[in-house]
Amino acid sequence: MLESRQIQQRVTQQYLAALKKMTEVQRDDFLRCEERIGYVFTDKELLKCALTHASGAENRLASNERLEFLGDAILGAIVCEMLYKSFPELLEGDLTQIKSAVVSRQTCARLSSNLGLGEFIIVGRGISAGA
Repeated sequence: MLESRQIQQRVTQQYLAALKKMTEVQRDDFLRCEERIGYVFTDKELLKCALTHASGAENRLASNERLEFLGDAILGAIVCEMLYKSFPELLEGDLTQIKSAVVSRQTCARLSSNLGLGEFIIVGRGISAGA
């Protein structure tokens, strides 16, 4: 079984290897993005994928579409649990309406815009990344 020090060394090696693969501009953008969201990705390729629109990807599997699918489900589950615990007096229909508003495309886009994440989105030529 790996000890925590060995795991930490392995993660650090993976992190450094991922940084070496990036251009200086990518590194700077990714570091600023991480700073803005308050989270440091161990796997920089995951961050790159999360920020890559289908128009800017080598193929659609390299875009953020699959992560968006997973993230929508996770966000929905977290919000549902929070609403369920916070509002025991509400019926299912009322909870569903609130959840729909909270996890809507518009709400997520507004949050992304408020955080200024649009500047980090990787898009294809001729496409604007204004989030």
